[in-house]
Amino acid sequence: TDLYDFKANIEGAEEIFHILKEKIVAKDEGLATNLQSKFDAVNDLLANYETGENGFVSYEELTSEDTKMLADAVNQLGEPLSQMGIIME
Repeated sequence: TDLYDFKANIEGAEEIFHILKEKIVAKDEGLATNLQSKFDAVNDLLANYETGENGFVSYEELTSEDTKMLADAVNQLGEPLSQMGIIME
């Protein structure tokens, strides 16, 4: 995948979070805070690879350290996202 698609997937998940944020806060304020923190971390990492408006460096230009940092940030986001699904049932 390229970073543009990667960013779009993060934005989609974040938009769902923002739509449900009030309900999440009402059920688990700590989870809402944690989610926002994890989204911020992923977005901050992605900002390092932006080349202009809606542009990113090629994924092939990333080092193994870059891809590991991105993967770790997404993995850390995955757990609270799954908890969001659980509390919204």
